[in-house]
Amino acid sequence: HDLKIKTSDEGRVMKTAAAFAKGMLELEGSLTPIMVSLIQKSETDVLMLDRSGDDEVMKDVNKCKEKLNKALQVDTELRPEDIANLTHNANQGSYWTVNGIDHCQDSVTKALWRLGNPRRALVRMYTLIGELVEQLEALVRNVMSGALQCPPSLYMDETLLLMLDRWRKLHLDLYKPHTQKFDLTKVPDVHDNIRYDLEHNAQRLPLRRMNELYTVTKNFADAYVPQEYGITQLEKMTLGTKMCGTLLERLRYDLVMGRADESILREDYGDMRYTLDESHADYLDINSVGRRVRTRLYFTSESHLHTLVNVLRDAASADGTSVIDEVGQQILADSEELCYLAHVVIRVFENPSIPADNPDRFRVELSFSPGADRPPVGVHLEEDVSGLLSPGELSFDRDDEHAAPPPVPPVPPAQQESPTS
Repeated sequence: HDLKIKTSDEGRVMKTAAAFAKGMLELEGSLTPIMVSLIQKSETDVLMLDRSGDDEVMKDVNKCKEKLNKALQVDTELRPEDIANLTHNANQGSYWTVNGIDHCQDSVTKALWRLGNPRRALVRMYTLIGELVEQLEALVRNVMSGALQCPPSLYMDETLLLMLDRWRKLHLDLYKPHTQKFDLTKVPDVHDNIRYDLEHNAQRLPLRRMNELYTVTKNFADAYVPQEYGITQLEKMTLGTKMCGTLLERLRYDLVMGRADESILREDYGDMRYTLDESHADYLDINSVGRRVRTRLYFTSESHLHTLVNVLRDAASADGTSVIDEVGQQILADSEELCYLAHVVIRVFENPSIPADNPDRFRVELSFSPGADRPPVGVHLEEDVSGLLSPGELSFDRDDEHAAPPPVPPVPPAQQESPTS
């Protein structure tokens, strides 16, 4: 098996790659030796899998964020024409055509409809985070005063103070009083944090309004995050080719080498040939013992995957038809978010019974998964079923003048603006 694993130099990406390799190869021990021995992150690999520091790429990303920031700070209900401007326009839209049928990114459109009034949603998000901070501050005071003898045991031994610091920072960063504007780039961070706490800490520390905060934040993130990397079809393709152009070239090279004959492999690799050890063939259920298997695993960030999916969605073959059929296009359109372990799999199959000069000898199969995108356990987006503190366990006295900080001040409404196209 000719296997290579490449990652960017981001720590969590490298650990994910090592954990995946450990499970796939049935290895034992810690992740550190696996990262050292199996994971490749040369300068070329980092450039290929992480373009976040590229000035040209970030210039285009920031333009998209500026458009979204202006359109999603308005204190008014989004109208059909507003939603159309945020998903497409008359000339260069987020519509694409497959076999003469127009499609749009349905998940973004639905999220914008659910969002309603963007400013009101942001104010509600800010208020709910403030309430969460109040509850955590009161719990910390009760622990320090001895009123709470058995503090909750949080996931991965996180302390209440660290959890409080996480949410207090998000609360401070989300809204800027001097500009009366929200920082929309913090919405994905809020979404990640509330999803994490609902998944791992909700049963240990059932704070109020956590489910409502998740619902509000998810609706906003589903409308905002996919559009960070291009609003119109032209923007998605332009930004996508800039950000993952090197990766696309590498994928093309992998596909060419996947169908290369032995003479080309000997010339390029010095007669390197990875095949199954035939001494194991007797007890393994493998039909083609002498077949060659080449596997390349590339691990990168969510932003990189968004741009790759945008390019694949709009890519066309030599005759002008989409490389993804109508069913595949609808699957991509319905995917609300790219979560942990979201992936694209490209496989090449060869039929040796077909002549070598016939294009039908090889078949390329493209698979996609949005990753672990299910809601946290017990969360229903249609209703607010927020957890309640158990009176005898994690309660705190609101009558005590020192039990909670002052209420969160209301956020003043911003001057209404018209969304841009």
